[in-house]
Amino acid sequence: MTGRITKDTCVRQRPHFNAAQLEDLYINDIIGIKDIVEGEEKEANDEWYLLDWDRTAYVWSGAAEVDSSPLSFPDSEDFIHYLISFRKIDSLGRPDDSSKEIPDKLSFQRVVLPATYKSLEMSENENDFIDRIIADVGVLDQSKKHVFIYVPGYQPVRNLGLSLWSDFVRNYMSDARSSIAKVLFFTWPNHELGRKTIDDRANEAGKLFAEKELYSFFVKLSERLLQEGKTLSLILHSFAHQVLNGFLTSNITYNSRSKIFHRVFLMAPDIVQGAFNVNGITVKNYHVADGGESDIHFNLNNIRHITKSTHIFYDEYDYLLHTSTKKAAKPLENDIIKIKDYRNLGNYGCLSHVPPDVYQYNLQELLKTRSSQKRDNNFIFKNLADKNKLRNKMNDVISGAKGYNKIGDFFAVLFNAGKFTKHHRYLFTSRVVVEEVISILNDDSHTPSPLPLV
Repeated sequence: MTGRITKDTCVRQRPHFNAAQLEDLYINDIIGIKDIVEGEEKEANDEWYLLDWDRTAYVWSGAAEVDSSPLSFPDSEDFIHYLISFRKIDSLGRPDDSSKEIPDKLSFQRVVLPATYKSLEMSENENDFIDRIIADVGVLDQSKKHVFIYVPGYQPVRNLGLSLWSDFVRNYMSDARSSIAKVLFFTWPNHELGRKTIDDRANEAGKLFAEKELYSFFVKLSERLLQEGKTLSLILHSFAHQVLNGFLTSNITYNSRSKIFHRVFLMAPDIVQGAFNVNGITVKNYHVADGGESDIHFNLNNIRHITKSTHIFYDEYDYLLHTSTKKAAKPLENDIIKIKDYRNLGNYGCLSHVPPDVYQYNLQELLKTRSSQKRDNNFIFKNLADKNKLRNKMNDVISGAKGYNKIGDFFAVLFNAGKFTKHHRYLFTSRVVVEEVISILNDDSHTPSPLPLV
């Protein structure tokens, strides 16, 4: 493997910040990487890169990035996918990755992966775009019958997340049992350095998506795919569930054309656990933006009107979601009783009310059912339940023995950022999860009887 230095740093004799310094490295220096190793846990250190040198030497992963594995598919058609932008478009026809303004229309582009930002040139002609998708799936093997819409979560800095898209496609479509035909990547204004206004912006984006009837694009696409014997499914990650909540709690009217998704997958949902209570839940909004609401109502129950079945993946050892709970209810972080309303669906799943046709998957239980597999650098999941210090800290919070003030401290997040992110993105970093999703898509037994529509 090779990598590139992203910030000035020094080479260490062992994987520890207090180890002897060997020499300096500078931004854009290229390094050879022999292996990826864990730092010393008692110092909460992140991963380190063992350099391909003639002597033992390490560089901290926070100061370098590994070159992504090149995309490799047996069929050239597998490189062709699609970008949907729910962002303002700049003067060059590209999604404006710095704008936080929510647009009133969608734009589209067919892309050959890996995508580059400079090559994007979006179009607003949704009918031509749908025709292009139908033509592309028409030449595929009949076993490739599922089209995915992938909605990514929160990004701390401006970034469309195009690399996440490539990683997602590679890990799902390279599986020998994969029945996925195409992936539509849905980008939205999901960046914010800090948890100040993105709560309101995400919910507003979902409500505007409903008010402007932008979902009509997906209705038309789903109907066209069904005519070709294909299906449309939706997979959301992390903070994207706030957008989904805004859409589902809007005043949209559901009808016989509403159930457009074959499956909906809620991955590490960064939304309060009570979102599936019988009537949802209303909590105080501690991060009110200009024009925002002092309270936020969360209710995902209307999801039954847009899909045949819903599949929630959660994990109590997802550290980033615990830190999200702390940030969402900062004044309550030491109040073990009151903060329970803010506990994360992505950590705990539905405990009190599991609606019909909703299936739940505990990541730690899934991991137990799979035998250990050969290491694969494409699947870079790190199970935080295996890290004693972090596991013990989270166990205290999960059991209620300690408040959320004991989790999510700045330095732990800083020095373990890569480790936390690789775990939190288990929707494509974990082979176990990828295999489970593909099994669900391929297994008709997960299709429940139809629900009455309103």
